[in-house]
Amino acid sequence: IKLLQMAGIPSGVISGRKSAALERRLTELGVEEIHLGHTEKLVVFEEILRKRNISYENVAYIGDDYVDLPILKRVGFPMAVKDAHPVVKKHALYVTKAKGGEGALREAIEFFLDLSGVLNNLVDGV
Repeated sequence: IKLLQMAGIPSGVISGRKSAALERRLTELGVEEIHLGHTEKLVVFEEILRKRNISYENVAYIGDDYVDLPILKRVGFPMAVKDAHPVVKKHALYVTKAKGGEGALREAIEFFLDLSGVLNNLVDGV
């Protein structure tokens, strides 16, 4: 997430789970959009897009289950974690080698930034 920030790319989390520990950790990391306890993710996602004036095609999104499909089908760069539901993986342009909770987010971010051509510059500047 820090690499995204260094690249000037906003980040967000929409999760059906709600946890004070998770919210605290996301806040510590500087995640700009934190929306916990939402199972209707598309509604929240569309609110974020409107608020930030971002179009679907300019979004990379990573998911793992059915509730992520409405968003994955619309964004420019859909991704899934290794242990995502097989239907979710079918809609992903990239599937991580790592499982969710085992470095998948970091892998996805690094892959996306490398594909965007900015990873090397960020790493060289560290």
